[in-house]
Amino acid sequence: HLAAQLCAQLDRRDGGRPPVLACTDSWLLDETTLASLGRSARKGFPESYDVPAMRRSLTSVSIDGILRSPRYSHLLYDIEPDVIDEQVVGEWLVVEGLHLTRFVHDLVPVIVHLDAPDEVIERWYVRRLKSLIDRARNGEPSFYAPFTGFDDAELDDIAGAFWHEINLPNKHRYIDPLRTSADLVITVDAGHRMLDWDHMVEALAAAKPAYEPGTRHGYHA
Repeated sequence: HLAAQLCAQLDRRDGGRPPVLACTDSWLLDETTLASLGRSARKGFPESYDVPAMRRSLTSVSIDGILRSPRYSHLLYDIEPDVIDEQVVGEWLVVEGLHLTRFVHDLVPVIVHLDAPDEVIERWYVRRLKSLIDRARNGEPSFYAPFTGFDDAELDDIAGAFWHEINLPNKHRYIDPLRTSADLVITVDAGHRMLDWDHMVEALAAAKPAYEPGTRHGYHA
């Protein structure tokens, strides 16, 4: 998990309170709302996010130093109802996920774009989907339970269809065009490894603003 690895690198560099990690998945609209809007097959596209709530959460960090966010469950494929996580933000707040440049470029001091070939990302996607289905086979309550009866080859076909019909068009239309707007573009290899951690960490450290309570940029990402 690259974002978690980044947090570990920053923690080793600076010490103090561990970096806080958040994900834009936390601000996805819940499945009931998406269904009512006819957007269930558009999860991950820009229109599937509660952007005002995301902006309120990130802005509030500069006021009281606390990030408040809903909790997204990948197993349930939905926002957990009536759950709000609160995390005290110290030196670093790392926000991972899609569309940050589009939604909160004015709130996040440093935007990092992780770059990898489409075919590599597809392999990651298929492997991750299968891992979620395996967890459902182990008895965990899961959105993916209906997929547990398919064999490996069938799951490859299903995951490939999801990737080419949903995820790849989202990437090409909404994510790739904003690559050049990022402050840093970091290449990730096929083993899901960052190729230059030192460069990334030092660039983030050089770019982050000083913490100023009560200001919009009093947190770091």
